Amino acid sequence: MVDDDNCLHLYVNGLDQGIAARDVPYPCYGLVDLYGQCEQVTIVTDQCGFSLFAYQDDREKADIEDVVKEKLIQIPNEPVVVRNCEYQNICSRLLAILALPEGYFSTQFNMCYCETCHKIRGDELYYKRGDPPKEYAVPCGWCRFSLRLPCKSHSLNMFDKWHSAFYGTRLEAVRKVLDCGDLHRSNEILAANNILLAQSFPCTEKSKPDDCLSRQLFLSPTIRYAGSKYFASRHKFTDPKTKKTHQAQVAFQVWVKPSSYKVGPSSIGSNEQFDPRFSNNEIEWSTKERGSTMLASLLIKVE
Repeated sequence: MVDDDNCLHLYVNGLDQGIAARDVPYPCYGLVDLYGQCEQVTIVTDQCGFSLFAYQDDREKADIEDVVKEKLIQIPNEPVVVRNCEYQNICSRLLAILALPEGYFSTQFNMCYCETCHKIRGDELYYKRGDPPKEYAVPCGWCRFSLRLPCKSHSLNMFDKWHSAFYGTRLEAVRKVLDCGDLHRSNEILAANNILLAQSFPCTEKSKPDDCLSRQLFLSPTIRYAGSKYFASRHKFTDPKTKKTHQAQVAFQVWVKPSSYKVGPSSIGSNEQFDPRFSNNEIEWSTKERGSTMLASLLIKVE
């Protein structure tokens, strides 16, 4: 199939195998050669009832726009995958072990960002979203499991207006975050041993702000920072299929309301350059404003 960017995609058993050729001229004609054990070739068109973007709600509409931006073409009722990726399968088995309620997830928009899948899709490393546009890094090396968003996401115009950021955490905290549905409300259980989590600050009666009891929430526009060992603890994970032991990490991709956060330097005191696109002086986003973030997806990394 030739997409709107004049890229030819190869499909096998209904799955997009990636871009086979670019700059395909129009009109384009196919040549079929029968050889070996091949006995029949069937040519199909969009008259067969396929509709590339047959989705119903606004969340799905926004994800389709992101898919187009990342140069993907999606088949109806299929996950956003380009092939049967073993890395994605391993991450999926870890997700199954966590036994999280299926109702939290929207499986249509799961995506693998392993090196192979990223290369096949031809993704960029960085994108911009929100109003004003704010750059964020694609979570390369991670696997995305999309979450269902509440209905209010439409009224907030989140898909067009809000920014994208990342939040590293611990494996045992994932269920609590999902149950709360909000990073601020779940900060009590997340605060220990994680710098990127909510932090409390001392106040005096004389200089006590209205939100003194609230906690600071720290995010980052790059998973290289939010998903580093300082914030996303590594956990041993034994693959139930292969019996091999891996190191696993988890993080969340979140939508962040513009003007609700402050951009600041790294708080861990490290001189390490985490992401060449982002200066260490602008790698943390902090906010105390409740309702300023919304969970978009759970990210898993296995090594």
